[in-house]
Amino acid sequence: MTSRKWAAEPDSTATPGPPVRPLRRLAIIFYDVLLLLAVLFLAGTLALFADGGFIGDVSRPLPLPSEREAWTVLAERLWYLCVIYLYYVWFWTRGQTLGMRAWGTRITDLRGARPDWKRASLRFVVGCLSLLPLALGYLWSCFDGEYRTWYDLASGTRLSGPPGHRSAGGRG
Repeated sequence: MTSRKWAAEPDSTATPGPPVRPLRRLAIIFYDVLLLLAVLFLAGTLALFADGGFIGDVSRPLPLPSEREAWTVLAERLWYLCVIYLYYVWFWTRGQTLGMRAWGTRITDLRGARPDWKRASLRFVVGCLSLLPLALGYLWSCFDGEYRTWYDLASGTRLSGPPGHRSAGGRG
């Protein structure tokens, strides 16, 4: 069985729980960002090695971003964006990020299956775009009856808490 097919199959062991409320969703985001910072630190170290930052003359200081060529700055930013993309999309296709695991939540499509790469990628793109207008895409979950964000709506996904909880996230 291929991992692509496996990622799209319904998870028969988990029955969907209640939708995750905004405060719990915010706690998950905070937890994931802390973990992502560690991953980005490692990615930055790899980029520094690739750029020859640790090899060569150690008495020469590293150039400031304003002193570097524009393409190297762009390449570095694209590298970080790719790392962030892979972090979220890879975990989403497996049903939960580490932050979701810590808070007992799962991500599924509307059929109850784990999102595939296409659906998770759409969720990532719309999630990035929904941050631009003052995070309105996230705040939308406060007004939606099922606590869905813009990226949930666009990608056809939902976060659900553990089965049996009356609400996944308290008052928020």
